[in-house]
Amino acid sequence: MTTTGGGLTGTAPPASRLQSYLPNVVIEWLRDSPEVEHRQVDGTLLFADISGFTALTEKLAARGKAGAEKMGDVLNITFEHLLADAGSYGAALVKWGGDAVLLSFTGPGHVERACRAGQDMQETLARVGTVDTSPGTVELGMAIGIHTGTIDLVLARTPIRELVVTGPAATGVTTMEKHAERGQVVVSATTAQHLRERHGIVLAERSVPGLLLDVPVPAVAEGPIVRATATDEVLAAAVDPSLREHLTSDDVAYEHRHVAVGFVLFSGVDALLADQGPEAMVDALRSLLARTQNAVAAQRITLLSTDVNADGGKLIIVSGAPRATGDDEARVLAAIRDIIELDGPLTLRGGVNNGRVFAGDYGPRYRRVYSLAGDCVNTAARLMAAADPGEVRTLAAVLDASRTRFSRTALPPFVAKGKAEPLHSFAVGPPESSRSEEIQGRPPLVGRDAELAELQTLLAAAVSGAGRRVDLSGERGMGKSRLIAELCADASGRAHVFRATGEPYASATPYVPWHQLMRSILGVAPGATKEEVAVALHRKVGSSAELSPWLPLLGIVAGLDLGETPEVTALDAQFRKARLESVAKTFLREVIDGPALWCFEDPHLMDAASVDLLRAVSEGLGSVPWLVVAACPLGQASPWDERADVQRIVLGSLTDQAARELLQHATVERPLAPHRLDAILRRADGNPLYLREIVAAVAAGADVDAVPVSVEQLAAAHVDRLVPSDRRLLRTASVLGTEFAVVELLELLEGDVESVAPDFARLGEFLSQPSRGRYAFGHEMLREAAYEGLPFSRRIVLHARAAKALERRLGARAAEEGGRLSAHFLAAELFEAAWRYAVVAAERAREQYALDDASTLYRRALVAVAHVEDVPAAAMVDCWESLGDVSYTLGEFAVAEDAFHQAQRSLRDDDPIREAGLHLRTARVVERRGELTEALGWLDQALVRLAPLGGQEADQMTARVVARQGYVHWMQGDLEAAIGLVESAETLAASSGELQTLAFALRLLDLFDLDRGTFDTVPRSLEALKLLDQLSDRVEIGHTHGGLGARAFYQGRWTEAVAEYRWAHASFSVAGDTWNAATMNANLAEVLIDQGDLPGAESLLEQTMPVWRASGQPSEIAFGEALLGRVAARKGDAEWARTHLVRARQNFVAAGEAGSVRWVDALAAEASLYLGEPEQALASAEAALGEAPDNDPWVPLLHRVRGESYALLGRPEDAVVALRTSIDAARGRFADHEIGFGLDALLRHDLAAEDADDVRSERDRIFGQLGIEVAGITRPIS
Repeated sequence: MTTTGGGLTGTAPPASRLQSYLPNVVIEWLRDSPEVEHRQVDGTLLFADISGFTALTEKLAARGKAGAEKMGDVLNITFEHLLADAGSYGAALVKWGGDAVLLSFTGPGHVERACRAGQDMQETLARVGTVDTSPGTVELGMAIGIHTGTIDLVLARTPIRELVVTGPAATGVTTMEKHAERGQVVVSATTAQHLRERHGIVLAERSVPGLLLDVPVPAVAEGPIVRATATDEVLAAAVDPSLREHLTSDDVAYEHRHVAVGFVLFSGVDALLADQGPEAMVDALRSLLARTQNAVAAQRITLLSTDVNADGGKLIIVSGAPRATGDDEARVLAAIRDIIELDGPLTLRGGVNNGRVFAGDYGPRYRRVYSLAGDCVNTAARLMAAADPGEVRTLAAVLDASRTRFSRTALPPFVAKGKAEPLHSFAVGPPESSRSEEIQGRPPLVGRDAELAELQTLLAAAVSGAGRRVDLSGERGMGKSRLIAELCADASGRAHVFRATGEPYASATPYVPWHQLMRSILGVAPGATKEEVAVALHRKVGSSAELSPWLPLLGIVAGLDLGETPEVTALDAQFRKARLESVAKTFLREVIDGPALWCFEDPHLMDAASVDLLRAVSEGLGSVPWLVVAACPLGQASPWDERADVQRIVLGSLTDQAARELLQHATVERPLAPHRLDAILRRADGNPLYLREIVAAVAAGADVDAVPVSVEQLAAAHVDRLVPSDRRLLRTASVLGTEFAVVELLELLEGDVESVAPDFARLGEFLSQPSRGRYAFGHEMLREAAYEGLPFSRRIVLHARAAKALERRLGARAAEEGGRLSAHFLAAELFEAAWRYAVVAAERAREQYALDDASTLYRRALVAVAHVEDVPAAAMVDCWESLGDVSYTLGEFAVAEDAFHQAQRSLRDDDPIREAGLHLRTARVVERRGELTEALGWLDQALVRLAPLGGQEADQMTARVVARQGYVHWMQGDLEAAIGLVESAETLAASSGELQTLAFALRLLDLFDLDRGTFDTVPRSLEALKLLDQLSDRVEIGHTHGGLGARAFYQGRWTEAVAEYRWAHASFSVAGDTWNAATMNANLAEVLIDQGDLPGAESLLEQTMPVWRASGQPSEIAFGEALLGRVAARKGDAEWARTHLVRARQNFVAAGEAGSVRWVDALAAEASLYLGEPEQALASAEAALGEAPDNDPWVPLLHRVRGESYALLGRPEDAVVALRTSIDAARGRFADHEIGFGLDALLRHDLAAEDADDVRSERDRIFGQLGIEVAGITRPIS
């Protein structure tokens, strides 16, 4: 074989688009002698493997996708230098496997040229191999192996003419590289012998294979380099069709991709070649390659390449790049298993992994390779290497992501190169079933009442004898499988239910879906042997004259080989399929006794024969009592044609109400704050799958704006149906957001409208046109999937263009669009502008009470400012403090606490007042999580900083801190200390003009009166409201109305209390304070419980508890649990009553709130009364009274519980004393509701004696003013 065109240094662009992706040997081979399958060439192979890329990958992984791009850049630059060295010695790049290359040298002086190339490459890497990254510096190294001998090249005549370099020479060179250390060139004995005989170079023997090449080798000049050429038509045979389509497009771009990647290691080639000769080796490789190519074609995935390995080689298979399927893991697993099951002379083993990669072209212009950079590829190779013969290994993440469920066997952990922790892998067994959704363990079906009712009506009609076919369609994730599961459950008992699902693994095997259906029809177990199925089929057919001659055809449908009857033998092959369908139709209608529901999910994934049979057996249903449902994703062909007798049901997006209900079910275990729920609802846009997947990702720690992998795969598969040029346009448009103007897109493209308009026409399924000159993405997830594929380098350019163009158009009004501008400038890495616009936009959003937006913008500003020099420390403190304030109001207390700590660290100058303010803010957050003692510690620190100071500003801050101290002491149950501190704060606030703190102090003093039962003064909170109206402080206005509501509640003015609570709720809602708005709902629920409206109270608490649980704050959660306990007790649910009250007490104890603990103890005593346990109620009430101070608010309740308990225990005299004591205590506190309940108890237990009429009259009056229906309230069991 000549070396013409063998080198690498020709840099002219290739004449063919495919030419630069193929080695010269393949180009010449296909051009000149395509009929030949095997060549043996004398030459020298050089295998170079760079070390340090694993460490580099780990360092760059912290930068996510940007790191992957950096990795690609390093690969390109490094190998361009190395290949230039090799090319100067006439090297041909034969294989490129990520961080390793295989070079061949043929023709005169090939040994010397290979050795000099290896030495020069080591010198070059020593010079350019130091890689500086933001996480740190990595030193690259390289091990090189060289072997001289006869090189076996195979270009088997299979659908894809993939070059395989194998045989003893491949084994020799990989063995040398394996035994070379970093920085070494190790040569084989044959290479060393040549150097000794020709040049007198003697290399020292080693204890391991190979000899170290540690002396210079004379150079041998290579002649002029000529790159081989051929047309794309000739070269197309050597590239996988899916890859070929991508590489020959006008636009081959780098892309971020989620992929599933599989490796197959084949071995045994050397022995086969030695024992049986080249022909046997070629036959084995041809069989393997054909099996592989058929498997990947059936799964519509890609054979990326083959690679060199000792005693054989490796096959690399990928799904997700260059295009996604939406079910990449299942397809790769199915293909690898199919390949591994090949029965032949070669030993096979496989490994599969999934993850993110950076996909695109690597290498110099004249010799490219489409490849994937990412750790998941390396891990797949490690799994392959660890597999036993005939075994496929993978990880749990791959199996869990697969739509098809494969059997699995856990294997012992093993240590893999480049992994800090052992890998826990599984052996992959055969496919078991689809992951079709079953009802058990799933949330209720939401938002599909109309569609389910329509299907149920059709089913009822079928049961009555009016058969029908149904086409059920909708976008992926809209709930087709869930709806079918519900229909099947409904049909059980009324009809036979037969259900089949199309699977990627079986899409190329005829009648696989029918195999299991036939087992069900024949009444045999799913795992029955073929012999058992055959017996059952014979039994069903019996002696039927119509069916028995055609039994072998029915056997095919059941997955059986029953030989042939004379009738089948005589039937012409072209008519067999039609006869099979006819016989199957007759058989099914005869043997299925009664109505039947047939459900076929994803028939587009079934083999064509199965779909044809589905059509045939469902033709002419008429009076056949069958309902046949086919469920397909939108955009996939339905098995039915456009016939009038097919009922078509299309699942659209869920309504907002249904989506919110589904989201509430999905977040019961891990509640999310309301603003986060709203963000999820906006992004999911009514798609149930998107909702569930985003919730799962957020629960696992992902940001709410992140795209879950499962969703990204589905959306990417949708985007990948576009041709590359349209995909590039869509990705460019995605930079502009969900909706954009054509003029904005043209600014990014720097093109004209005429060239863009035709492209929009092809993007109709992705973009709508809400108005002239504007377009919008049909779904936010499609936009995000398109955006995710953009390389960071491209994003930077596009966002910079977008930012500058928008800023230019807006001119003086640019600040009005600060949110958009800051997003573009940040993505463009123009950080100063991003910081400036983000802060302006955040302040604007905060002024408008758009707190979630403000939080996002403050965070964006802080990301940007980390890259900006000379920012005043005060501006940094302001930003962190503002983020903390907003987060506190949103109920994100952990974020708020961190922000306040960051603000303290950002303080540069000695500013005790500012520092004290931050300590105060931190104390409020710490107090929210129930750490009251720690909160007092922060407040003490604040006072220490303020103590030496004088002046109005210091006095104002001191007033704020002291008032907060009083509040915390009150929360701890130390009322006297609280009163003293708050009165002191009131005085200082009034004298220093600190109006907000003055209002706060007045409100607190009213609450303290409430605790003492003192209501003989005009509420100070009315004066507080006047001050707060001046300040427009909506949050504190809400608190003050809430306090007035509590005062009205305990004074028995419940109508007024409800009005105040609603005022407070409205004020908090306008301010964006969902946390305190939830508190007002809980206060309203407390009123409804005592009024007897338990359903209304439960409804309010269902809205409230997720807000509190999402933040994890014990005090508020405890309050809600206590109210739920009261509801459960009054409903007679003992288990839940005790569960809620125990939780409430535990949380209050953890928070150190002694008064609230006493309240729960009182409620527990009351609960025992409602649950018919008077002895327990009496004991609990007596114990609680022993702990309570005389003025405790719960004393009337406890005495009432004692009185009712005595009455139920047959001790009327004690009951009267206790109930009268309760009523007197309530009168002393002006607690009309307790007076009323005590009077009602006297009447119910017939203890009112001679003044019963007066007692009844007073009770009715009190209940009337409280809004309590005498007949409607729930009373203790008597």
